[in-house]
Amino acid sequence: MLALAWRALGPWGIFAVTAASIAACLGLVMLLAVRLSARLVPALAIMLVCTAAVLPVLSPRPALPAEVLILLALLLAHMWSRRAPQHGIVTNGAGALAAGLVISAAGNWVHLSWSTGAIAVAAGWAVLWLMTPGIRALTRATLVVAGTIGLLAGVLLGPYGLAVVEQSRAVIDACRDVILEWTSPYALQLGWRWAVVTIMTTLVAISILAWCARTLWRRRHDPRLPLTLALLVTAVPYVLAAQI
Repeated sequence: MLALAWRALGPWGIFAVTAASIAACLGLVMLLAVRLSARLVPALAIMLVCTAAVLPVLSPRPALPAEVLILLALLLAHMWSRRAPQHGIVTNGAGALAAGLVISAAGNWVHLSWSTGAIAVAAGWAVLWLMTPGIRALTRATLVVAGTIGLLAGVLLGPYGLAVVEQSRAVIDACRDVILEWTSPYALQLGWRWAVVTIMTTLVAISILAWCARTLWRRRHDPRLPLTLALLVTAVPYVLAAQI
């Protein structure tokens, strides 16, 4: 993507891709926050503060559009979960399969880590659709199975095809603890520069997990729970593995 932008418009192409990726990422974060019952103005203020802390990583790199696709995949799944009971099994299965195939294929052309991202999104989709009330059991199973098949099949439509696992392993071995996006946030060589961000992110993740566990323990339905759990399941293992 960056290469095509450079060939088309030179430095302005890189700038355009970067600006569009950052805008899309922040926009999707706001949409997801609103769907989690956040108030628009306070949520926007908090997002701007958090964004200021991570501006160094919002640079021209393919990982950012890949993250946009992950957020988009979860947003679309959440939107569809409210409409799924209105449609039959065929429509639900075809929709989940097509969405998974298109998003995963696009992701694998954007960034190599989408070979792992497809699995993370599949887990998030499964949690979201299984936790959403009002969907019949057979429809849930259809959505989860069809979505997973689409996401995994989309990996094979990337530039590396069946060799994606071998290529990914080679890149990880070469970049681990050298390139920031392939380095765990808990790696000691990052030093204190990232300690504050890492500690804050960890505390937020623990707090969200505690809230989810408390809600489940009380057997109390909360409309925010499915999407919250889906985001947690998708993001936390991904970050810990330093795949993106």
